[in-house]
Amino acid sequence: MGPIGMLRYRYQRIVLLALIGLMSVYLLVPLMVSYGVTQWLSHQGYRNVIVQLGYPGWQELSIPVVSFQLDLGDEVLMVSVTNVQVEYRLPELLHGRVSRVVLPYLAIQMLNNQDRSSADVRADANVSDEGSGSPWNVLTAGDLLRRIPVLPFEEVQLSQVTVFREQATGPLRRVAIQGVIEQRDGELGGRLSFQGRETASYILSLTGHSATTWAATLVSQRPQAAPILTWQSTAQARDGQVQVEGKLEINVRELAPFIALAVPIGPELSKVSGHVAVAWTGTAPSSAALSALRESPESMFQGSFQTTVTLPALKGVAKQIAVSSSGNFSGSPARLGWTIDPGVLGTATVNMQPRFVPDVVKSLLPGGDQPIRVEQRQPLQGTLYWSESPIRLTVDGPVHVSYGAATGPLVVEVDAVHADLVGQDLVSAEGEFHLRGLVPPSLTAGVSVREVRGDLWGRVVLKQRGVNGTLHVPSMMTVKQFQQGPVAMSSATIEVAAPIPVHCALKSGRCTAGPGSLRIGTQGIRSAGYDVKLAEGTVTLESAESEGSSWTAQGGINLVGVRVEPLPVTLPPSVWQVKFAANQVGFKADVRGDLPGRESLVTGTVAQSFGGGDGSVRLVLGPLQFDSGANSLQKWLPGLSASFDLTAGRITASTDVAWTSSRSKDSTSVELQPGKITIQAEQLSAAVPGMAIQGGNTTLDFDLQGFEEVRSSQPAVVNVAAIQTGVVLTNVSVTADLQWLLSDLWPVLDLKDFQGSLFGGSVTSPGLHLDPAKPPHRLVLSLRRLDLAKLLSVEQQKGLQGTGLLNGTIPITVTAKGVSVKDGTVEAEAPGGVIRYQPSPESAALPTDADSSMRLVAQALSNFQYTVLRAGVQYAEDGVLQLAAQLEGRNPDMKKSPPIHFNVNVQENIPALLQSLRLVQDIEDSLQGKLQRR
Repeated sequence: MGPIGMLRYRYQRIVLLALIGLMSVYLLVPLMVSYGVTQWLSHQGYRNVIVQLGYPGWQELSIPVVSFQLDLGDEVLMVSVTNVQVEYRLPELLHGRVSRVVLPYLAIQMLNNQDRSSADVRADANVSDEGSGSPWNVLTAGDLLRRIPVLPFEEVQLSQVTVFREQATGPLRRVAIQGVIEQRDGELGGRLSFQGRETASYILSLTGHSATTWAATLVSQRPQAAPILTWQSTAQARDGQVQVEGKLEINVRELAPFIALAVPIGPELSKVSGHVAVAWTGTAPSSAALSALRESPESMFQGSFQTTVTLPALKGVAKQIAVSSSGNFSGSPARLGWTIDPGVLGTATVNMQPRFVPDVVKSLLPGGDQPIRVEQRQPLQGTLYWSESPIRLTVDGPVHVSYGAATGPLVVEVDAVHADLVGQDLVSAEGEFHLRGLVPPSLTAGVSVREVRGDLWGRVVLKQRGVNGTLHVPSMMTVKQFQQGPVAMSSATIEVAAPIPVHCALKSGRCTAGPGSLRIGTQGIRSAGYDVKLAEGTVTLESAESEGSSWTAQGGINLVGVRVEPLPVTLPPSVWQVKFAANQVGFKADVRGDLPGRESLVTGTVAQSFGGGDGSVRLVLGPLQFDSGANSLQKWLPGLSASFDLTAGRITASTDVAWTSSRSKDSTSVELQPGKITIQAEQLSAAVPGMAIQGGNTTLDFDLQGFEEVRSSQPAVVNVAAIQTGVVLTNVSVTADLQWLLSDLWPVLDLKDFQGSLFGGSVTSPGLHLDPAKPPHRLVLSLRRLDLAKLLSVEQQKGLQGTGLLNGTIPITVTAKGVSVKDGTVEAEAPGGVIRYQPSPESAALPTDADSSMRLVAQALSNFQYTVLRAGVQYAEDGVLQLAAQLEGRNPDMKKSPPIHFNVNVQENIPALLQSLRLVQDIEDSLQGKLQRR
């Protein structure tokens, strides 16, 4: 092969190698570019990235598949593009431009994120680098006036684009989009149509010359449809500054499907209505970098707005939402200040409580659907610091907010004058509140009450860590149908008499209150079968504290004009003072009761459990000291019957009672446990009709069996120094045993072993069973060795003396009509005794014809030695006493006189006779009458 042949062969080899190289590059470029794009997207946080590029042709390039996923918190973005066609001309492609991009199928889906492991993805993965080379530092505000730079395409055609969001509601949950985006002569424009499921098509038309000069219109393709959204924005340079003016108008009714795309408003889109109009003007230095605009004091904007929006619902938040406002705003990229004109800002029916409301307040608010109304009577001003993180908002009122239906269980009205919110947290607020209606049953759990209704006024100041409030006059609460232990009350009112301060720590939920005072009024108080009436009451709250479900309170209660009915005697109004300490478990109290002139008449302690309803009380009456002056029973109990009085001595009484309560579905019952009652009398003197009692001493112990029965714990010995009934009965003692069914008017009384001293002898009786429901009642008195001399000395008549001892038996019967004696006997003890009688001057003045008889009687009785002295006793219920007396004996000085027998019948009214003590004189007069008739 010659030199020329060799040279030709070399050139052929070089050309072949070049062709092979070019072919290799042509074959490897799509793979290399696909791999590079895949790796770049993966490093940007995208997952499941797939990129496949076709082989480029002379005028077009095919991209078979591009798909990827991106985690967005609770949602996952999935994008899939297939069969993309890129058309170009080689000269333009060499300059980085293509003629046309066709997207035949593009699917964008936002699905719920089921894999929470994506939470570990760094939140700042897509944060751009704002170093010195960042476009935000390079571009200035003046650059925003420049026309839109030439983009790398002349036309983008969307053939079939579908967008689906799983969390959205409404017909635009899935949207199909078609259209064209074009760039001609520096102007970017486009016309896109999109349609949801079973909705009309929407057309979005837009044109723009620069980043700040735009016009956009969104309209439905329905006949005669109004534009949904109209946007206009223009910009111009003026005095070294860029001035941007714009206007936005939104037809809320037409926007309803798009609202449903962002928030769940439900299917009632036809009820959405309203209009939003915003106009603004903004200025910024033309030489300032975009990244410095928010710090530049010359970057300002201002404008006005007018909004009326009606939404049927926000699912899980509220329904029947109406918002209306107008005003103006001004600010900078760092903050926004605004003023809203007076009017009704909004109404709605909410079914969730705002997150920024403290838990202490939430516990008071009613649940379920509740109406809310926000209204202002003066301009409302606020500032939004949107450059801060989190965003901060300050509002200066006043704003009137009402929560709850006027006819509902609870209504809360707040007049807020200031509020600060950081993010979703309310960190400070100040205003007045008015709360009226039923207190939630959860706050009265453990207390048996049908309802508690409040009407509370006050002021509240909320700081970041606490709430300070004051409960003002005329705040009040009403309690109905209270039942706790043995106490029941139909209603009570509690009014604030002096402002009560309250402080709550928001973080811990701990609240404190007090000091303060309350006035209370009650109706229908009933305790253990008695009605209690109250003239006036006050409650002094020393301190109160609550945290969660736990609470404590200390204070005092003063009750004036307390009456208890019915009682055996009418007591004057009493005064009661109570010192209490209470918590969620129960309360304990020290009690003191006073009567006029009698301080500390009753003292005691009370304990009550709220949970189980168990309770106990210990009360002590006295000691009560009596005398015949100002401290007699009649003096401090003027309503007591005048027939009874205590004039000396001391009485002390105490009782210990416990109870439990059991609750059924419809009622609460109280069961009184066995209790104790002790009554102690010392040196007691009493006055009753026809009788005076002196030196009474006893201790009575009783068992209290529920509300049904009181009975003696053991028989009690009653000792009395003397009983004066015209005659004196001394050293009296008796054993008493009592049983009282409280349903009966009077108790059953057993008196045993009665004994006493009378006229030097004794009076005894085995006892008496006194049951008022089963008359008659019988008592037998035994008279033993009564001294006749002492008996006759009671008469205090001159001229009559005697000796001897008397024995007898007096059977007494007690009925409802009175006391009677049948077949009673009194007889002298053998061998008898002596009666010596010296006639009185009146007896000596008898008529002459009786001188012989009287001289005989007088002579016989001057030294009469009797062997028989016997008297039969009959006593009727009307008080008439009949004595049939027999006297037998002789006068030893009259030796020739036979034995003498006297039979004397005496009839007297005993009550009067005991008053006059003239029994012996009546016997003498009877004897003289018989002698005169002889």
